[in-house]
Amino acid sequence: MVDKKEVGLAILASAILVAVPLITNAVHDRLSGRWDEHPGGGRPSDPAEAGEAAPHLRGRPVEQLAADLRRLRVAVATDQRRSATHQLRTGSHTTNC
Repeated sequence: MVDKKEVGLAILASAILVAVPLITNAVHDRLSGRWDEHPGGGRPSDPAEAGEAAPHLRGRPVEQLAADLRRLRVAVATDQRRSATHQLRTGSHTTNC
């Protein structure tokens, strides 16, 4: 026969095993800033309505990346006959990152 005390302790242990990781994760997310400032739909779901770019759209414009890639394509094409060591040594002095 199962004792009521054992069942109660088993339920308590299960609750602790589930609750502790959930609470720890929630606290970590809150401290790291992963939660929105206004939980519960306080912010518009469409970034255009909020007046800001979506997180994956922030950063350098596509046109600037395309120009950089064209410039790199020319640099790689002209450096292909030189050794990697020579490319790194001379490239570090000429580029401003």
